[in-house]
Amino acid sequence: MVDVRESPTARLCPNTTYRVLPGEDLQFLEAILAVLEGKIPKFGDKKKMIELGSIIKKTEYGVIFPGPAMLVSLQDQMDRFEELVRRLNEITTFKVVPMTGQYNSRGYSQLLFDRTGRVKGVKFTASGEAAEAPSLVEAVKGADGILVLGSDPLLDLPLGLARAFAAAPIVAIDPRRSLTADVARVVIPSAISGLETKGTALRTDGVRITFEPSMKTNQLADEQILTRIMEAI
Repeated sequence: MVDVRESPTARLCPNTTYRVLPGEDLQFLEAILAVLEGKIPKFGDKKKMIELGSIIKKTEYGVIFPGPAMLVSLQDQMDRFEELVRRLNEITTFKVVPMTGQYNSRGYSQLLFDRTGRVKGVKFTASGEAAEAPSLVEAVKGADGILVLGSDPLLDLPLGLARAFAAAPIVAIDPRRSLTADVARVVIPSAISGLETKGTALRTDGVRITFEPSMKTNQLADEQILTRIMEAI
């Protein structure tokens, strides 16, 4: 377990938990690569890192569950993670199952990738083609209108960026009250996906699940709301 804090999962394996500070993911990866190459690591507790290398080398089948924070930390240095996975697979079989923060995040990312070739950060040109989107900071500070669908950005954004976000006219589509909905100029209540409306979701292991509504509601589904907005436009 590698984390910046003592999580419930970390408490299950205290002897094999490695604490890192925010932003130290790359140094940790480099230390593992160094150990696998027979070198002395320059990061962290050298004894524990060497012990980790021994555990990895004895592994018969391994799975890595990287969280969203690691992706944010590495940013344009994901090639080092890819190199680690490649090196591990020279020793034994290692698979990677990305962990997602919210319901059907994997499904959203997969759909976006299938349609645009990108996982996130997509903008659409006037001709309808997908292109690389500006950074989150640029997008928020340059926006004169924001549509939020089933998420709560103000809960996660840094304070400075959250203030810029809240200053723009916001339309929120959400089945529940949230910080973002509280500051939105327009709030459109929606049905709860997978509970009050049918649909599909993709588990983190790639298995597609079909849902049928188990509760009745008078609210519209996200798809119906977006369709009506498009019709009005």
